[in-house]
Parts: sequence; structure tokens; C-alpha cells
Amino acid sequence: MDIRQSPLILGISLGRYFDVTVKVSVWFLALVFLLCVRLPIVIGLWASLLLFTSILIHEFAHVFGARRTGGHGDEILMWPFGGLAFVSPAGTFRSEIWTTAAGPLSNLALCLVCLPAVISADVLWDSLHPVMLPPLDFSLSNPATFVTSIFVLTFALNFKLFVFNLLPIHPLDGSQIAFSVAKLRWDQATAKIGTLYLGIVVCLIVAITGVVMKSTDVVTIGLVLMVLGLQAHMTAIVAQQYGGGFEYGPGGDDEYGLFAEEREPQPGMVERWKQRREEKRRLKEAELQAETAQQVDALLEKINTDGIDSLTPAEKKFLHQASTRYKTQND
Repeated sequence: MDIRQSPLILGISLGRYFDVTVKVSVWFLALVFLLCVRLPIVIGLWASLLLFTSILIHEFAHVFGARRTGGHGDEILMWPFGGLAFVSPAGTFRSEIWTTAAGPLSNLALCLVCLPAVISADVLWDSLHPVMLPPLDFSLSNPATFVTSIFVLTFALNFKLFVFNLLPIHPLDGSQIAFSVAKLRWDQATAKIGTLYLGIVVCLIVAITGVVMKSTDVVTIGLVLMVLGLQAHMTAIVAQQYGGGFEYGPGGDDEYGLFAEEREPQPGMVERWKQRREEKRRLKEAELQAETAQQVDALLEKINTDGIDSLTPAEKKFLHQASTRYKTQND
């Protein structure tokens, strides 16, 4: 089943740009409503517009990052929890990293563009707060202050998006980066489960941090992401046992590897550990046999040259043990 058919994912098309179909989820209005309720309505509307634009740029960056490194992407969906760029990297570590990192880097670039205005308004430290917004003045009575406030709000929102997306939590970009790095050391299934487990732990830390900060928003975000991580972790475990499932990509949720594929049943984690241990044992045994053969050849050469009496008791014992081991293996 295509995940884009889910009622939580379905959206309205806004057109096609740069060969990419852009859709907006009907649930995105819920985010606009929430911002207008939690903030003064003028700031809420501007925050919604700037957030929409920043996330759209973030998702286009994923698409362009994939295309630049040999992959492709053809659809973007804007929804309440951010954006989804349906992309497929080229399958190399370089393509996966650049496809994923391009999103947060676009937010960082927007921060750098707005930085002079933030510094001139002397609200840099307020703008770096992970949750709160800096003081803003959207009064039309002072056009210069109005424009500065737009730059300050853009900086604050994009800084939060940059930091937030780098957390190694599913379904954020940081989780995909961690997954790509983990695959260099472990097999894909083990790397996926380990990355999801790490994300769940980080979610718990975020929720505890929210309690310490007395911020219900941070606690809620941590708990919601933990639920998503636990669900993905369970899906990955089932997929590992039955040889199918979804893979997750950069920029939000299921963005490449969107379809469950029919695959041959794969061994579980314990079975793969046993297989690796057995392979190490065989390699060690092969090395030992090679060393033994080399020592036997040297002793036989010594017997051929100086006679069997030239061998020490230890050398005779070694030859006897090697001969017995050789006969046992051949039997």
C-alpha cells in the first residue's frame, strides 16, 4: 500500500514546480489554527506563512540534494508535522547524507540571510531559544520595524527547524543521518532498529527536559515523537521477522522505500549473530590450520635434512597432535 493513500497524508495539489508536485494536507489548517490560538493572531498568521515557506524550501532542498547526487524526487507534501519529500537517493552513502542534510542546511542558510537584521535588532539570544519566539512588532505604523520583525521571525523559526531536524529521532532528518552512518558498521535491519531505539531514548530526554523547563509544548513534542518512534520500532521488528516493511527517509517520514516489498524471509537478529560468530570461528580455524601446516612443513624439512632424532620432544609432540587432528578432520 502506498503511504500517500493514508487519510493522514492525503493532500490538495498546489501545482507542479521544478518537476515536483506540491501538495498541502487538509490537516495543515490545524497547525495554522494552533499558531493563531497560541500567539497573537497577526503573529500567528505571519508565523504560519513563514513556516510554510521555510518548510517548503527545506523539502525542495531534499529533492535537489537527491537529484544532485544521482537520485530523484517528484513530490512534496506539506502537513502539520512538517513536510514530506518523497525522494529516492542513489543508494550510496554520499547520496543519502547529502539528500538528508540538504534540508537542515537550507534552514541554516535562511538563518544566515536574516542574521544581520537579528543582530541589528539586538534579539539574537532571544531568537536562539529552542521554543519561545523573540519580541516582535508587526505594527504597520513603523515599516522598518515591521520588516525587521519578519526577518527576526524567519530567523527564529528556521533556527528551531535546523536544531529540531538534527535530533536523531524518527522521523526527523537526524535519525536518517544516524541510520546512514550506522549502516557503515552494521547490516541494514540492525542499523534501523538501533537508530529507532536511540531516537526513543532521545525522546525521553526531550520530555524530561520539557518537565524541567515547565514547558508543556516540549513535553508534548517529546511524547508524540516517542509514540511515532515506538510504532516504527515495532514495525521494523515485524519487518525483520517476516522480511518486509517500510524504510524511512529524510525530511519527515516515509520518503523513500515507500512500498512494502515481497522479499525472501531474512534471519532474525539472534540468528545473524550466530552466523557471524560461526563465520569468525571458521576463519580462526582456517588461520590455525594454515599456521599448523607451515610448522609441519618446517619440521618435515628438518627431519629430511637431519633425521627424526634432531627433533625435540616438544616438536615430536606437535607433529603427533597435528597428525591426529588431520586424520580426525578427514574422517
